[in-house]
Amino acid sequence: MPFANPDNLLHTGMPWGQVVELGNQINAIAAGIGSASFAPTGNISVNLTPIANSATANSAVMMSYSLPANSFNATGQQVYIEAWGTFAANAQNKQLWITVGGMTFASGSSTGNGSTWVMRGRVYRSGASAQVAQFEGQIGASAVAMASSTDTSVETSAITISLKALSGSASGTDITQNGLKIQYFG
Repeated sequence: MPFANPDNLLHTGMPWGQVVELGNQINAIAAGIGSASFAPTGNISVNLTPIANSATANSAVMMSYSLPANSFNATGQQVYIEAWGTFAANAQNKQLWITVGGMTFASGSSTGNGSTWVMRGRVYRSGASAQVAQFEGQIGASAVAMASSTDTSVETSAITISLKALSGSASGTDITQNGLKIQYFG
């Protein structure tokens, strides 16, 4: 049954007249009343279930998302990745890595005694089976050095996005990941 929509508005409050449709898919949205437009964007995955590393001195995947095959089918498409959490209040060395396909961004080793942390990046399709990325992070008051990377993940297959963690202690859970957000920009 259709919903009542007397003003013919999208859920964002934008009139349907400012949307270009292709079949049943929205292809572009007008940027205000100017001549520019943008592709639809939004969260494609948000995981807010906290997870702590296991009591082992081995690295382990904390949270992950599988970007479906063919999500990158045109140059310029991108995903924004943000992972965040906390470190235990101790002097153990702790390390984090964001992995996207064949790219890895590392935090380096940090004691981060009781610190919060965030790791984030943007991955762009730069050509057929070619991606470029820019990553950054913060642990407490210390910035993690920015890094650029390239990859050749095949876009007709799924691309795995994950955060891995490693604690220098085999006796406790020193790293908690509180969330992983993936946003898509077409």
